[in-house]
Order: sequence, then structure tokens, then C-alpha cells
Amino acid sequence: MEIYYQAASLMWIRQWVTLENRRILDLEGHDLHNGWHATVIYGIKSKVFSNHLIRKSLLKTWEKIKLQFIPYIPLWTSPVEAFTRPQLLETGMIWKYKDLLNDAGTLKSRKELEKLGYKTDWWARAQLESRYIKDKKLRFKGEDTLFEKILLGSEQKFMSKMYKIILQLYLVDETVKNTMIKWAQNFGKEIKLEEWDKIWTVNIKILKSVSFKENKYFIDGILRL
Repeated sequence: MEIYYQAASLMWIRQWVTLENRRILDLEGHDLHNGWHATVIYGIKSKVFSNHLIRKSLLKTWEKIKLQFIPYIPLWTSPVEAFTRPQLLETGMIWKYKDLLNDAGTLKSRKELEKLGYKTDWWARAQLESRYIKDKKLRFKGEDTLFEKILLGSEQKFMSKMYKIILQLYLVDETVKNTMIKWAQNFGKEIKLEEWDKIWTVNIKILKSVSFKENKYFIDGILRL
């Protein structure tokens, strides 16, 4: 039931993410001071946003899902809509990072952005550069994941697609939890999730390393002498 609720909530939340239906966004966000992406991507929660009962409930669901599926800054983020000029939503001129960055992943020059129609003064440019530096530290994500493709894609069969992908996450979590319980029973010691991740990501790579095996055999041979 919870998974179905999350999928249904995402049907609404996708409007905040895509920024396409300006009529709905204007009606829902007429009292907001920052842009939608300021809350959806950057987690800035104003009292005005949280005081709305439905928005607050949807945001709580989104934060839980975002933590699992989007722990980075996606290229469909619009820092312009979020901070610099949220009023541009009315004009439809919403520049996202996929428009603002060049092939090397760095911010385009002022002249390049002007060709796109993004004409700014020095203050707006400084704000954009400051936001870019902060977001770069958080890491950009290139290609969209399957979750993002569904979220940004067509509304046709949206809920069924989203339900399946969220269900897969829950099934994986349950598998990991059950395995960790077996581990604790066999070794008589509980293991934390951070330790579990390290074992199956970092440590297992070390054990598979050819140079590690060669050094181990060499050391073992010396100890036998």
C-alpha cells in the first residue's frame, strides 16, 4: 500500500520536477518565494511551503524517494528557476544544467549563454557561478537513470512503471536485511549497513585484485621460510 501511495504521489510531484505545466505550477506555487527546484532539488523548506498541508505531505514522500534514487545533482536541475530568477517560469525560459554546461561539464561563457537567450547582468552571473561551484562539489549526474526517465517521461502508464521500480528497491532492501540477519546469527555479531556496503564494494575489489593476490602469496612464502 505504501508503494502505491508513493507512486501516486510522484504523479503529482513530477509537475514540480519537470516545470512544464506552468498553469498548475502558478496555481500551486503562487505564494512561494523561491522556485520549485529550490525545494525539490536543494531541500530548502520555507514555512510558506510547509504550511500547506498537501505540499508538506508530498514533500515528505519525495525526500524519502530522492534519497534512494537521486543522491546527486541531476542535469535537469534548473538553478536559474530555483534561485536566480524564479519568475522566469512564467515565460517558459527555464535553463537547466544540461543547457548551461558544455561538453566538458563546466559552465558556459556569458556569450554562449546569451546565444541561448539567457542574458544576465554581472550579479545574476555571479549567483549562477556560485551555485555551480557548490553543485559541482555535490557531483553532477550525466545520463538519466531509469527512475529519472520514467519521472521525466510520458504520463502514460506512469503509476504502473513507477510502482514496479519502487517495488524493486524494496525487494532489494529486504534481501539485504535478511542476509545481514543471517550474518549476525552465524558470527554472533551485528553488522552495520555502512560496514556491509564496504565489504561488498571496497573489500571485495581488493580481494579480487591480482596484485593483491601476488603480494599475499609472496608474503606467505616468506613466512614459511
